[in-house]
Parts: sequence; structure tokens; C-alpha cells
Amino acid sequence: MLKQKDLKRAALIVACIKGQCTIKYVAAAFRFSKRRVEKY
Repeated sequence: MLKQKDLKRAALIVACIKGQCTIKYVAAAFRFSKRRVEKY
């Protein structure tokens, strides 16, 4: 079962794939590097 944090992360990454937000925005939201977001 996924934790709440994992569900939020997945939702933002899906939104990024759909073009609703940028990789930079997701990286800043979770304090990840852009490369790490791209790997997800």
C-alpha cells in the first residue's frame, strides 16, 4: 500500500507527463533534482 506522500508524488509526476506542470516545478515541490524527476 502506498503512503500519502507517495500518492502525492505520483499525482504530480502524472500531471507533469500530461503537460499540466513542469519538471522544474515537481523537482522544487519535493526538493529533488530535475534528473531524479525525469527518472521517475
